[in-house]
Amino acid sequence: MPASDDTLAIGAAIFAAATWIVPFVRMALQKKAKFSLHKVGQVLGFFALAGVLSAVTLLIAILALLFSPTPGWGWFSIAAIAAYWPLLFMALYIGNRLDHRRRKGTDGT
Repeated sequence: MPASDDTLAIGAAIFAAATWIVPFVRMALQKKAKFSLHKVGQVLGFFALAGVLSAVTLLIAILALLFSPTPGWGWFSIAAIAAYWPLLFMALYIGNRLDHRRRKGTDGT
């Protein structure tokens, strides 16, 4: 299956890029939440979309590793997903700390 070797590898790379891009673009294009529960739903949707894209990426990357004689894009895709989640949680943690520091400074304490 020489044609499918490259197709799987390219598909894994495309889904890895989509995991990094699509959830943030979707969140940026959404309307501002009027209620707190609406905001919770938007955040849960963000994580659900990122999780589904990550799972599809890993599945296609594993298939590319199994069936491709040159598995470079498969390893790249796995590395992109492995870097995505820790960086996302680190960015959320840093943003939360900065928000607390900003709120603490505006209260006058």
